[in-house]
Amino acid sequence: MKNRFREKSIRLAQMIEGEYVKAGRHSRGFWEKGLAVLAEAGMPAVLTEIGFISNREEESYLLSDEGQQEIVNNLVSALKIYKNSVER
Repeated sequence: MKNRFREKSIRLAQMIEGEYVKAGRHSRGFWEKGLAVLAEAGMPAVLTEIGFISNREEESYLLSDEGQQEIVNNLVSALKIYKNSVER
């Protein structure tokens, strides 16, 4: 399936990954997958993997208030950057 928002979705994914890296998270890169849930979206769409609960250290981070707040801040920051880049 071709997503008419493919380029914008890739740009958004790059911005989210960049915010994770700025916060000191390990970069796992990003991949393009043909997932129906993304392809059918009427807007730029991404799925983000924020960690692995099978890793004790990451599980602790994901369960902590600080870790959750940091992830939210990264996502909000990336969305703001994306929105500002699209409006110009």
